[in-house]
Amino acid sequence: MKKTISLSLVLSILNICCANISLKLAETNVNPKRKGADLLIRKTDGEQIRGELISVNQTSVLILERESGTDATIDVEHIEAITIVKKSRSGMGIGLGFLIGGGIGATYGYIGTKYIDVEWRGSYGLAALFFGGIGAGIGLIIGWIIGAVAGTDTTIQIEGKPYAEIHAIMQKLCNRARIRDSE
Repeated sequence: MKKTISLSLVLSILNICCANISLKLAETNVNPKRKGADLLIRKTDGEQIRGELISVNQTSVLILERESGTDATIDVEHIEAITIVKKSRSGMGIGLGFLIGGGIGATYGYIGTKYIDVEWRGSYGLAALFFGGIGAGIGLIIGWIIGAVAGTDTTIQIEGKPYAEIHAIMQKLCNRARIRDSE
């Protein structure tokens, strides 16, 4: 009985603490599950810094450096270009393309041979296997291409742009930051 009461008390305290942390995170607009975009920043002096985008304002960008694990604030006037590094999606594209293409091909092979007079007549499973293999191969190639294009990095030139254009770029980058409202 005492163990049950103690356990209930501990769980209640933990629940209250977690609720307070959640409220504080909501107030500061920080989503603990949200990750900022992976950036590669090329500075005007030639230095490159790679890390996670934490926050953005009109004059600077705050990132968590990948190598050192420290925060770095970079003034916009010292940035030549920003590259948004995306994860490759070709593996997922290959898998989905293979499955979708194979399914469409097999369905065509099974249903299509029922209604046309060809040598496959009577062997629907063999026709489904043959056309499914062709569809899977075509789907694999198309999925690979779409996945590769979806994972292409985006480079944004900053140096030499007018203030209004830089302002618009910073607004868009803000949507990719871990902390969104930094202005």
